[in-house]
Amino acid sequence: MHYFRFILHVLLLFFLPLVANAQETKDSTQATDSIQKTIARKGRYLLEIFANRKKIDIDYQKAEEYVTQNAEGYKELMNRFQKDPNSLNEEEAAMLYYGFAFTKDYDPENIDFNINLMKAFKDEDKYSAFMVHKGELLRTPVSLSLLMNTAHLAGEAGDAKSKQKYMQMVTKLLFGIMASGTGYSKENAIKVLYIADEYAIFRDMMGLRKTTQRFIENRYDRMTLETGNGGESIILWFDTYLNHQKLSKKIDKNQKEKEKKKKNKK
Repeated sequence: MHYFRFILHVLLLFFLPLVANAQETKDSTQATDSIQKTIARKGRYLLEIFANRKKIDIDYQKAEEYVTQNAEGYKELMNRFQKDPNSLNEEEAAMLYYGFAFTKDYDPENIDFNINLMKAFKDEDKYSAFMVHKGELLRTPVSLSLLMNTAHLAGEAGDAKSKQKYMQMVTKLLFGIMASGTGYSKENAIKVLYIADEYAIFRDMMGLRKTTQRFIENRYDRMTLETGNGGESIILWFDTYLNHQKLSKKIDKNQKEKEKKKKNKK
């Protein structure tokens, strides 16, 4: 197990900058295509390894009870994750990730629509972007996507120590998330809190390219992905239940507030 974790960590550290470079130069030539195909082959291999690993039964009700009835325990778990991510086992990493959905800070829109982050990228100031990401992690500490971007920007800013720590956090969360399901069927879908985390897994980490996507039953993302192996493709399922529930409640709340305001005006 420790050997595999070391290999995965090395792969992530090696391929993360390659993926970022490939994304930045996606209109460039065959060099980018070659990099992406190489990453995709490694990604397919990692998916198969994860699929054969022991799975964790993710019980949302138990996660909610743990967070709401043991707030100090969850806070301590978060502190351990931020200080020494390697001190968490897979079950604790999974509880940390899914439990965050039952905190007051969980807001899926924080990741998708953050103006400051986009501005920092637009200005191409890597250090400023890194600092903005660090600040955003205070609000959204368990986003795989945000942690990956922060790790990459730490490297770009010349902070090797921070990059290593953030990559340890990425790796720890990845093991917890990938223990939630194989992704090869709806019943075994990989559970995610953020849509951006889906892309962090299959595109940024695994190098797989999306060809089609279907949203099913207001819950599941069914992705058809190219593997970079002679046109071969796979179907990968993601369960976005917690994300969808949170956004639905937010929409309902906003609608009720609008209706209340209309009544008050009358």
